[in-house]
Amino acid sequence: MQIRALMYFDELVRTNSMRQAAENLNVAPTAISRQIENLEYHFGAPLVERSARGVKLTAAVSCLLPVRVGRCANSITSAS
Repeated sequence: MQIRALMYFDELVRTNSMRQAAENLNVAPTAISRQIENLEYHFGAPLVERSARGVKLTAAVSCLLPVRVGRCANSITSAS
């Protein structure tokens, strides 16, 4: 997983819009979409529901991200 994907996801959540997130990050909307797809592949679940009105977070976000962040934090503290 790349930090860029997380940055794009953060901006997408903040703006609730692929287009607005892309504008704010000076990238194409397809770049945002691809990075979100990469995160969804990584976590094995859809993270957002896409519609013409914007995006909506799925239940998987609240279930998967804290678990993954906890694992990452544990591996960082184990390595130090």
